[in-house]
Amino acid sequence: MRAYPITQFGVDHLKQADLPMLQIARGMALIRIHAVSLNYRDLMMVKGLYNPKMALPRIPCSDGAGEIVAIGEGVSRVQVGDRVCGIFMQRWLDGPLTAERSKAALGGDIDGMLAEYALLDADGVVRFPEHPASWLAGSVVEREYTLLSASGPQALHVKRSCTWSRSRSL
Repeated sequence: MRAYPITQFGVDHLKQADLPMLQIARGMALIRIHAVSLNYRDLMMVKGLYNPKMALPRIPCSDGAGEIVAIGEGVSRVQVGDRVCGIFMQRWLDGPLTAERSKAALGGDIDGMLAEYALLDADGVVRFPEHPASWLAGSVVEREYTLLSASGPQALHVKRSCTWSRSRSL
């Protein structure tokens, strides 16, 4: 699979590489990535300015959207063919942010979305409807998170049952 891993810090060092195909595992969803958005955090990660102690290599980019092409054993919430976005912190599914939940950020603690495929926890993805383009859905998730977190992480409380509607005003 093609990806752009950070092997050493610096934008000039970010190059396409052929990596082994990801192997599906229990509870996971394999996503063929259709669109990735670049955020300021992602640029800082690539430059080594966000976390200079980050373990390398690491695939950057926290936001992306695509289609599920395979699911692991025990997955029932999503299915092959679903159009999904990965959530930024894969272990923060509900409740307050904790140190443990914050240690699974896409493109930082775990590989991100700048690849042909991403292997994410099936609970760490959100479906989006057929009408928006893949790139729009990824942008909406990031924009909503940015708006919610603008008042500080202690003010952000997520409910696992959150749903999106077309008329949602951002």
